[in-house]
Amino acid sequence: HAKLAPKLSLKELTSVIAKAKLVVGGDSGPTHLAWAMNRPSITIYGPTPSWRNSYKTAINKTVDSGEKIDPKKLDKDSKNISLVEPEKIVSLAKGLLDG
Repeated sequence: HAKLAPKLSLKELTSVIAKAKLVVGGDSGPTHLAWAMNRPSITIYGPTPSWRNSYKTAINKTVDSGEKIDPKKLDKDSKNISLVEPEKIVSLAKGLLDG
């Protein structure tokens, strides 16, 4: 079952991530913390290029829209996130949780 965390302090967030079986989120602090803490994670990229900020390991996966994104001309109103296939995220999550 998925759980959404309320607004947390950095100390509280690191405590939650340390106990998490999997962290799924956008290109943001919690997923980057999961990588830094060696916790399984899936980082979802929409309007930012995954190759620029991603940390791929056996337990840290990325999903993006597949669209070519110019990091010098990021569009904060981009709808690329809607091109990410939820089934791909679910498949990666199952692999990480069952692995």
